[in-house]
Amino acid sequence: MSSVLAPMHCKVVGVSVKVGDKVEQDQTLFTIEAMKVEMPVPSPGPGTVTKIGVAIGQTIDSDHVMAELE
Repeated sequence: MSSVLAPMHCKVVGVSVKVGDKVEQDQTLFTIEAMKVEMPVPSPGPGTVTKIGVAIGQTIDSDHVMAELE
């Protein structure tokens, strides 16, 4: 199991996956906004999404667990 962590303090502006989705390495899982710049958060590797720990509009800190992959 691997965790997808927030790279910085940011706001979640997009969630591109749901629990049960199979994802590939570097697939965009989330879109975040920091300092008025939108950035994708990619999958660290292939797997299945087992947990999503954020919602659109939520402000999170660096290293917040955004998702778990199995």
